[in-house]
Amino acid sequence: MQEISTDGSTITEQNFIDGFYHALDASNGPWPTSVEVVQDYWSSIVDWTAVCSRGIPFKNFADYFVYSSYVKSDNNC
Repeated sequence: MQEISTDGSTITEQNFIDGFYHALDASNGPWPTSVEVVQDYWSSIVDWTAVCSRGIPFKNFADYFVYSSYVKSDNNC
């Protein structure tokens, strides 16, 4: 978790972008052609968790990966 969180309890957009690219570095890519691709992923996570103005608590972030395929967002942010 330290790769994607600077405080150990929340994940910010910058933490997410850094963690995303770190994972790609570890696997030698392929890398997106624009950071906007990664920012769009982040926007989806923010909207799904409805944590719109601060770092996303790690539990909410993990819940996104567990539940988002069958619990849809209602444009919360």
